[in-house]
Amino acid sequence: MATHPRTGSSLIQATRRGFAALSLAACGAAAACGTSASTFANVPPGTGTLASKSPSGTRSFQVRDVLVFRNVFGTQISTEDLYITLTDATNACGLFEREQDLAGASSLQLYVTKQDGTYPPIPAGTYGYSTLTDDGPPILFAITRQTLDGTCQPISPEHGEQGSITLTRIDEQGAAGTFDVFVGGEELTGTFDGSYCPRPSSFATRTCVSASPAQ
Repeated sequence: MATHPRTGSSLIQATRRGFAALSLAACGAAAACGTSASTFANVPPGTGTLASKSPSGTRSFQVRDVLVFRNVFGTQISTEDLYITLTDATNACGLFEREQDLAGASSLQLYVTKQDGTYPPIPAGTYGYSTLTDDGPPILFAITRQTLDGTCQPISPEHGEQGSITLTRIDEQGAAGTFDVFVGGEELTGTFDGSYCPRPSSFATRTCVSASPAQ
């Protein structure tokens, strides 16, 4: 399995393969690691839907925002990571930039990676779940459904290992598409459309808050 720098937040955490909670230091040597901002960006809310196809489904929630974050490593885009988080929190990008987690927030996190060492970056298309290889094509690498408790700790996060994601648009502004995944034996389908969120200045310290920052 390849070893590559990763970054994340509690909105994009708790996958058992550990792509969350990695240090920003690994990003320092890369050509690009998301987009840095000296002031908080006013990224418009993303839109999305989430529905359960199971009659007694319990894992869907009202999507209030979609966070899209992109990491690019290497001068020729040798590695690219795309994080898509559907959440019932508002101003998910504002929380992400401020290194804050919202108590009680629920999220579904989808992570697509491309590590074949070639240009161009991840193209539009449909990608199924697969394990990570050193030089593989784009894949849906991780699926996580979680809810944070009152202290922003994940409550029994669940990891899916089946499904697919379709990127209908991916460009310099953001990404949009659909997905059909299985988490805890429950089939979840939905849509997403969001602009890229700038990365935080660091990932060293996170704060648990009871309300999202103003948009």
